[in-house]
Order: sequence, then C-alpha cells, then structure tokens
Amino acid sequence: MPLRSPTKASPPKSLFIPQAISSFLALVPCDYATSFHSCNGEHSKVGCIRKQIQFYVRVCVLILSLPAMSLAQAVHARVPESNFDAERAFGYLRQQVAFGPRVPGSAAHEQTRALILRTLSECGFTTSVQEFEAYAPAMKQVVRGFNLIGIYPPGSRAHVILSAHYDTRCIAELDPNPARRELPILGANDGASGVAVLLELARVIHQRKALNTPIALVFFDLEDQGLGADSRGFCLGSRYLAANLPPALIDFEIGINLDMVGDAQLTLPYEAFSFQAAPELVEAIWEIGAQVDSAVFVKRKGPAV
Repeated sequence: MPLRSPTKASPPKSLFIPQAISSFLALVPCDYATSFHSCNGEHSKVGCIRKQIQFYVRVCVLILSLPAMSLAQAVHARVPESNFDAERAFGYLRQQVAFGPRVPGSAAHEQTRALILRTLSECGFTTSVQEFEAYAPAMKQVVRGFNLIGIYPPGSRAHVILSAHYDTRCIAELDPNPARRELPILGANDGASGVAVLLELARVIHQRKALNTPIALVFFDLEDQGLGADSRGFCLGSRYLAANLPPALIDFEIGINLDMVGDAQLTLPYEAFSFQAAPELVEAIWEIGAQVDSAVFVKRKGPAV
C-alpha cells in the first residue's frame, strides 16, 4: 500500500489528556499507525509498573512478524514466549527515575539519552541522533531536541517502527496540589515506562538475532512540552521526524507508539485516533494483546488521547 505524504498529515484536533498525547497518530506518513496508551494519568506507583510492562514485549515480538504474514494470520498465531526479563525492564525504568525529571536541557535528560544510545549499541543496533530545534510552549523558549534512532539489523532499512518518548513534562499543571503545579513531572509512567519496554525489547531482539523484518526503535524528544488543548506544542520530535525521515526509515510500513504503558491499574481500550487511522491493525494488535492479558487489552473503543 502506498505511504501517505507527510504534507497531507494533520495533527490531532483535540486532546483528551495532554500528558498522554500520541506521537504517531495522524502525524507519521504510514498506512498503519497505532498507539498503546494508559488514559489514567500519571497516578501510578512505580512499584506497580513492573507488573504491566511485561505484556508489551510478548505482544511486540509477534508484531515484528506482521509484514511476513497477513493480519489474519498474525491474529491466529500463537503469542510466543520470549526471554523478556521484567526485572531488567523495571531496572531501566528505575535508572530513568533515579536521574530525576528528564526535562529537555537538563542533566537527567542528557543521562537518559546516553543510557538509550549505549543500550542500543550494546544490543547491536545501528544508532543515530536526529537533532532539531523547536519552540516548547510549556518551557517558553526554543529548545534543542534529540530524536534517537536504533536500526536492527545494522545498516538495514526498517519496515516496522516502535517508538516512545523519553522527555518528561516540565510542569505538573494538572496536579491536584496547587503547590506542585510548577514542578516538573518525574515521569515513571509518562515517559520512562515506554522507554523501559523498548530497551528490554532491544535486548530480546539482539538475542533472537533472526528477524522477519528490519525494525527501528525510535525515542522521541520534545513530545510533552505543549500547553493545554493546543496540540501544536506537543509531539514536536515526532512531527520533525515525520517531515524529515532519514533514509533508514523511508520504507517503513507500520508505526506503533508506546506511551504511558505502566499505569498501576492498566486498561487499554482502542485509542480513538489509532482506530481512525488504522482500524485493521488496531483490532489485530488488540486481539493479540488479549491473548496475553484480556483484562489489559480491552476490545472496545476508548477516548482520543
């Protein structure tokens, strides 16, 4: 199927929860784009996230075979066991949280960037950094961003992109305590959980070695620095990537974004933008996810995020 032109893509018109905005939906020029989300906000306890993130690697391992089979075949395929280590993934989350809030330009943000690139390199991925500048409304200034890209097998052109954002919000304006609304968000769920899943997935991919299709793991920057319901200030890294696809990504067919996937009481209905953009892929992935845990992957339409 032909890829949609980036110039024809348009950002979401409204947001349900600003902190949980999707990176790819209606922004990335692909036929298939979907997103895993928790819509419960940043209210999870860090200790509970470990119970949730193990679902995603098993689902993603099967997703990697989608270009080699039809969606119908993938839905009815047995969800494979993997050597995904939940404790190791939770360790990646703890490392990010220990750095502190990963606000762009901070030392914690730089440390997280180094952790991601080092882990990808150790797992045999070709890595690159896409630098850009954009005005971040919540930060009230132009900020330098760094999208991080890992390709496996090395030197290939990816057909599947799995992504997450690694920056955390500079203000907590929705915090119920007014005294904390000008403080940055730690982002154990909103940011760290998606990154933790992808870093552990990188290790799983490296140990499997043989893949049905080349894959890219993309870590977006400046995704969470907008204000209010104005979507133009959000998703700055993914917007930039969509408009400036590097050669290794121009052939991709499927894009899946993981955001806020570690809520303490995780429930994932169909995300509205995802379902509008790629209903067949959404239904296929949720069918696969329900094989892993039907209480988490709920096959009904949810809100736009």
